[in-house]
Amino acid sequence: ESPYDIMGKYGISHSEVMESVWYVVDAVNNFEEFAIEYPESAEEQERITQEFKHVSQANIDICAGAIDGILIWIAKPSSKQAERAEVNQGKFLCGRKGKFGLNCQAVSDVRGKIWDISIGYGGSSSDCLAFERSELFERCEAGLMKNGKVLFGDNAYLNTHYMATPYTNVSGNEEHVTKDDYNFLHSQVRF
Repeated sequence: ESPYDIMGKYGISHSEVMESVWYVVDAVNNFEEFAIEYPESAEEQERITQEFKHVSQANIDICAGAIDGILIWIAKPSSKQAERAEVNQGKFLCGRKGKFGLNCQAVSDVRGKIWDISIGYGGSSSDCLAFERSELFERCEAGLMKNGKVLFGDNAYLNTHYMATPYTNVSGNEEHVTKDDYNFLHSQVRF
């Protein structure tokens, strides 16, 4: 329902409706059982890895999550809203898609369960930058990933000891057939 419908039906102000909405949002966000955080335990990471291994033709046994970014579309923020975010309006514009939005980074398991999510930057930010400014990045840098497990991401990310990315410029190149094969198998688990 619209806030205006609720206002009329219950005889309350618009601000009371919005305060009630935020009361519920805060309650959900503070409910520990709804917390989204990539698991610290080696056992849970291994369980995630085994599910990816099961769908991999090559039995890839190191993928402990697939990471990708998505642009969450928003209306163009007003100058006042952008000022409140301490950036200019252009930071919300994704030039590649020609839309205003927020850069959302998410890690999921093979079933699509979200294990980590971060929305901290406007649409003009690259996935790499948005990831490198996330809490998950800090945790990975501090040794989050256990027993050689890694996240699988596309070429928007940097290849590191906790992130596996495809090789670049190897498709159709006879000198790099094994790298091209790896890219195919890598993309299989990121679907």
